[in-house]
Amino acid sequence: MVSRRIRIRQLVACVLFLLVSASALAADTELPFDSRSLVEVHSLESIPKEVINLMGWHRGGPDGIAERYDKFNVSGATGSDLPRRYFKEAGVSSAAVVVIYEQAGRPSTYHALAYMMTRSGWRKVGGWDLDDESAHLRWFLYEVDSARYGLAARLYLEDKRRYRVLARISLTRPIRRNGPLRKANLSDDEAREIQSVMSLVYPGVLLNISGVVTGCPCEEGPSCSDQVWVVPKDDVKTPGVLLSRISDRWAVGPIQKWWMDRADLEADTRLTPSQHEEALYTLWEKFPKCSQTTAPARQ
Repeated sequence: MVSRRIRIRQLVACVLFLLVSASALAADTELPFDSRSLVEVHSLESIPKEVINLMGWHRGGPDGIAERYDKFNVSGATGSDLPRRYFKEAGVSSAAVVVIYEQAGRPSTYHALAYMMTRSGWRKVGGWDLDDESAHLRWFLYEVDSARYGLAARLYLEDKRRYRVLARISLTRPIRRNGPLRKANLSDDEAREIQSVMSLVYPGVLLNISGVVTGCPCEEGPSCSDQVWVVPKDDVKTPGVLLSRISDRWAVGPIQKWWMDRADLEADTRLTPSQHEEALYTLWEKFPKCSQTTAPARQ
């Protein structure tokens, strides 16, 4: 649970966010209409027929859309007459409609469409691909029209960001990697370099060094090419270290350094529970980020 101090800090930040100029509204909304007038509905019958026709869902069969709780072809398998779309929910007003639906596939995906009433009738004004967390009208509107929802949207987006950081952290705990192995074996110079780096971590300890594996998590940076797992010899209790070859030099990479800092924090018995929580929150915020040119690698 987030401590009261952290929550107060978030609330203060949100209040400051609400005090920005009106120009921020245009920057923080992707909708040409005020979505606060939308009423959440859970039936296709509540959506204007003209909008259904524009989407092409009136035809039925595989090209149609299944009503909530009706069967649909979730995998998109051929030979089925079931719809390949499934209605989730919608927001409807006299001036606008937002529809969220699930599209068949392996895996299935979520999408949103927005329509607005114009002088010439209903017109499509936007389409989005959604993640599982955003496949609900309220959460979707908080993301694409956040400026109009103020504090509630700010807290939701902050919680979602934190959840994603924590989920990513859980996938990056340093462990021994078994592949793919680098074609070239570890050279004598590299072994000496690794010994030098590890002397700062485990001074005067004999080491076991794994085979060199290629590729790195994106948080290690685009200049990271290889990794090795290093453990003290004949010591099963001391945790190993995952070294990264960054810019042709072996080093304790950003992720391993973060986990070392996390271990130091957990071992610090001087901290009160509230101080520990505050320090842990600060550490979460410092977790390494991927560069824009790389994507998360499988562990």
